[in-house]
Amino acid sequence: MINELQNKQVQVTTTSSTVLGEFKNFDGSFVVVQTTTGLTYFALTNIVEIKEQYSPTQPEEYDEDDEIVYA
Repeated sequence: MINELQNKQVQVTTTSSTVLGEFKNFDGSFVVVQTTTGLTYFALTNIVEIKEQYSPTQPEEYDEDDEIVYA
C-alpha cells in the first residue's frame, strides 16, 4: 500500500522532524524521499506518519478529509 505513493508528493513526519518531498522508494526498512537538498532516507521505525500532499491546482471541491494517510 505504501508503494502507491511512488513519485507522489508526500509529507513525512518522524519522531524529530517533518519533511516534504517526492516519494521514491520503500525497501521494507527505509523510506526514500527526494527533497530539494537531495535524497533523504528515513528508517521505518522513526516514521510517525506519511501523508500524500495534493497540488494547490486541484478543483475547488477538494476536501481535506479525503487525504490519504499512511501511519
